[in-house]
Amino acid sequence: MEKLAERMSDIMRQKKISAAELARRIGTDRSTIGHYLRGDYLPKYDKIQKIADSLGVSVSYITGMTDDPAPTGDPGLDGFLDRFIRSTQPGSFGSVTVSPEDLEILAAFHEADPRIQSAVRKLLDLPEL
Repeated sequence: MEKLAERMSDIMRQKKISAAELARRIGTDRSTIGHYLRGDYLPKYDKIQKIADSLGVSVSYITGMTDDPAPTGDPGLDGFLDRFIRSTQPGSFGSVTVSPEDLEILAAFHEADPRIQSAVRKLLDLPEL
């Protein structure tokens, strides 16, 4: 998701929106936005939607699925994830190897109750975003 960090940074610069201002708009803190911009963390899907809405672009655009920034008709995060899962083939994805099982796990995690997602994050020692 380095495209997300790149596009966030570009849009924030173009619209003269600071990390502190974006953080205020989406209900998080400035340091979290800094982590997103550096690619340290990936925002949860609901945060990606809030970021896109706050910056006035579509989820598809900010995640690099399209080059059209207009939010009109954007399928949102569910559509993004569905397209991602359908379009991603087992094999290499950047520096990560993605297996069919990985895609099943991603889909199951996305559809899980937030409490289940939180428990999985704790089990895997992943940060809550």
